[in-house]
This record gives sequence, C-alpha cells and structure tokens, in this order.
Amino acid sequence: MAAESKSIGETIFLSIPSHPKFISSVRALVTRVAAEMGFPEEEFRKLAIAIDEAYANIIEHAYKGDPHQKIDLTLKIVPDSIIVEIRDYGLKVKPETIHPRKLEDVRPGGLGTHFMTHCMDKVEFDTSLAKGTILRMVKHLPPEKKKC
Repeated sequence: MAAESKSIGETIFLSIPSHPKFISSVRALVTRVAAEMGFPEEEFRKLAIAIDEAYANIIEHAYKGDPHQKIDLTLKIVPDSIIVEIRDYGLKVKPETIHPRKLEDVRPGGLGTHFMTHCMDKVEFDTSLAKGTILRMVKHLPPEKKKC
C-alpha cells in the first residue's frame, strides 16, 4: 500500500487486527494523507485524536479487548474533505447510548465521543448492518486551504 500522492476521488482501504499496537500506524497513514491534501498541522492532529479514540472504543467496547478481530479503515478523498470510515464486526452499538459524559464528571475514560465530535466536522454511526458498526467521520479543509 503506497501513500504517495493523493488525488481527488481516491479511496484507500486498510484492514488491520484489533490490537492496540496498530493504532499508531493507522494514525500515521491518516495524518500523512491529510497533510498531503493540504490540511494544516492543527487539523490533522485533530484527525489523529479522532482516529485514536475511535479505535480505542472499538477495541474496548465492540471487541471487549480481543486483539484478534478485524477493523476496516476506508479513507475517501473528496474535494476539500476527507471521509474516514471505520468498520468493526463486533458487538453492535446502540445509537441512543452514544454520548459523551459531562466534562464536569472528572474521571478517566468516557470522553472518546466528545473528542471525536469536537475534532471532526461530522460524526455518524451506521448500525444498520447485521453485525458491527460503521463510524463515519468527515473533516473539511479550512476555507483558506480550499482549492479553487
């Protein structure tokens, strides 16, 4: 898989085990693609945070820590945006239960969805599949970086 030059309409697909050691590789790929698209460093760092949180949540909640399951990542490069889809095949998430805890409730964990929604322009969960969930996140290039 080469992550050289990215062009509009290109799609990158990656399937990896649900082991935490692979999160840094996925983060590196996504941030490299975002940097090549012209995202400022602050914005591709936000992408990395959202990716980290999504993978951590899948490993913990969908797979209950099992490092031998499969997680699929799809990056879609569209005009002025990157669409990140992360698919798991584990326990289904109930959409009504997906919400961050209150920030005033100071304790470890429970802020993954807060970080994802804060860092990305759009976050949605597709639970219509027979098994698992697709998390779809969109990040738009800032207006000053958009191509004419």
